[in-house]
Amino acid sequence: MKAVYTHRPFVAIAISFCLGIAAGYKLPVPAWIWCVSALSMLLVCWRVYLKFPPFLIFLLIGFSGAVYTNIYQAAIRDDFARQKLLNAQQVYIEGVVAADPIFRAMRYTEKTVFTVELNRARIVDKNPPEKFIPMQGKVLVNVFRKEEVIYGEKLGLKGKFSRPMEFGKKGQFSYRDYLARAGIGYTLNVKKAEPLKRLGKDQGQWVVRLAYAVRKHFRRIFDNNFSPDESGLVRALMLGDRTGVPFFISDIFMKTGTTHILAISGFNIAILAVMVLVFLKFFPFHRNIIMSLAVIFLIFNMIMTDMSASVVRATIMASVVLIAFMVERPKDHFNILGVAAFVVLIFDPLYLFDIGFQLSFVCVLSLIVLQPKVKAAAEKLLGTPKNKVVSWLSESLLVSLAVWIGVMPLIIYYFHLISFVSLLANLLIPFLMSLAMFLAMGVMFFSFFSVYVMKCFVIVLKLLLNLTIGATFLFAECPYGYVQTKEQNGWFILGYYLMLGVILYKIKETEKIQLVNSTKNGTL
Repeated sequence: MKAVYTHRPFVAIAISFCLGIAAGYKLPVPAWIWCVSALSMLLVCWRVYLKFPPFLIFLLIGFSGAVYTNIYQAAIRDDFARQKLLNAQQVYIEGVVAADPIFRAMRYTEKTVFTVELNRARIVDKNPPEKFIPMQGKVLVNVFRKEEVIYGEKLGLKGKFSRPMEFGKKGQFSYRDYLARAGIGYTLNVKKAEPLKRLGKDQGQWVVRLAYAVRKHFRRIFDNNFSPDESGLVRALMLGDRTGVPFFISDIFMKTGTTHILAISGFNIAILAVMVLVFLKFFPFHRNIIMSLAVIFLIFNMIMTDMSASVVRATIMASVVLIAFMVERPKDHFNILGVAAFVVLIFDPLYLFDIGFQLSFVCVLSLIVLQPKVKAAAEKLLGTPKNKVVSWLSESLLVSLAVWIGVMPLIIYYFHLISFVSLLANLLIPFLMSLAMFLAMGVMFFSFFSVYVMKCFVIVLKLLLNLTIGATFLFAECPYGYVQTKEQNGWFILGYYLMLGVILYKIKETEKIQLVNSTKNGTL
């Protein structure tokens, strides 16, 4: 059998890089020490083997991951404390809006939230104000009113710096850590009456500006044609904007184990890719042109949906599959997953610690590794269904079971619950949501051409959304549909996957023995 680094090289590369990133993130070691360690390893191997063995390549990739993470973290660290900006009551900054702004209407207030890439800042407490200090890095700005701000606009803002607040309990999702992994260490709070200075525009990339302009158009279409709750759900499904999803909807989706549908991931991207390919088939284009246009569309959609870890992963995987069709190369699912992981982590190594990244990759791995084993075990116990409908239902249930087994420790670790009803909910809810995506695509497409046709899609989509929410609510209200669990640590996740790995290894060895015995008995 070929070694994994020759048969599936990108799997070994991705694993080595991930281990290096984890080491670089957890161990407070300067980059130069990692470089010296790698050089020492090279010298030792040369002295022992008089050559460089293949495994050394992947060891060096691991060291590269540690060094890259160390340099990446150093690059996003700010010097707020050193410049005494945190202690100041009033700070004036100048910078460029680096992401699509989000408006949030809350119970007692409203605010516009956006990220600013800093240029310079100064303390304005004193009279006269201090001199400008050149600054780098990002800051999250909260303007406590509705404000029209666009990506690429250069602004002057006056407010107070503070550390991001923590909203959850200890051991649950950390908003502060989430922002830190995005390179944001502090927030700037701008009072309601404080004006913004507009110093310029068109500072960002033109492709990103175009993507955000299209996103803004679709957001306006959804807000004008749906109720607030319906609009929030469609925006989450199609634009990756979950700020408008009410808590009760997020809660029932989480309890039924279908929350992955609300976050744009492989499910959404796969449906979108199929829709685009079917649409392009109506044009007299060569197959490679159709595939290329589909890849371009998926990349544009990735930018429009704010490039979360799950969207980037799903887009890369879909693009690699389409490119493989273009060049007519055989596809290996593990290699494709390795390529996707490596590219995503090159883009941002701290994605490794993002819950969306982890759930996304574990879901795909569960489908690749666990689903065939679960299906084989079910057929051995119950036989193969003869009826096509029963066969489809059983196949869908087994897929749901495989994913449930794969992601369960992460769900317990992050959300502190086990959803049993998700096995059934994932048979119906994804199907309804795929229909909703098709109708939402119709709304988006005809919003440019025909208001009347768009309104027809809106009416049907409204009915389907309410049906989906009703069905999800019924699943969430099932007795013992889910149970709360105690807080777990990383050792629980490690132990679970080690045990699962041992079980899969034993199954594989048993299959080998059965194959050898059947060959000897002449049954093959």
